[in-house]
Amino acid sequence: MNLPLNGRVAIIDDQISQAAPLMNVFSKQQIPFTYFSGDFNYLPEEGKNHNDIRVLFLDINLIDDGVQNDKVLKAKLIPVIKRIISTDNYPYLVIYWSRHQNKSDKILIEKEIFENDLKDRKPISFLSAVKSDFFKLDGSLTDDFDDNIVGLFSKNRIFNFQISSIQLFD
Repeated sequence: MNLPLNGRVAIIDDQISQAAPLMNVFSKQQIPFTYFSGDFNYLPEEGKNHNDIRVLFLDINLIDDGVQNDKVLKAKLIPVIKRIISTDNYPYLVIYWSRHQNKSDKILIEKEIFENDLKDRKPISFLSAVKSDFFKLDGSLTDDFDDNIVGLFSKNRIFNFQISSIQLFD
């Protein structure tokens, strides 16, 4: 049986608890999305990744919650992205985020990975966000989660729905 691939939003995060707030927003708004943990056992095979992704939420550290050097992060990210984004998946936007504010994230993602190693899959634009603006270390939402998620979406006009009226948890 062939299942249709209709998710235009993809979330790559090794910890589902950190992706759950986004998944809840998308579910409530009935926006199809696909979640990937970064585990190679559950990724599409390279060359068979015929998704139509338009927005990719990309956790920078798919290894653990610690601070890793760029070489280690890059070694994990490149094969995962290759398995999810095909060379003909264009145009799309990458929103990369991490738990720790790090100025080298922009260089790693925008310059190192997509200018050098994955230039055949380069997105049309990049945005960055810090996970701690959205949830605490224990995975619970921050007090200003609703405002921050509204700001992320409305500031950048990613989606065409009125997210400011969303109440995530009744």
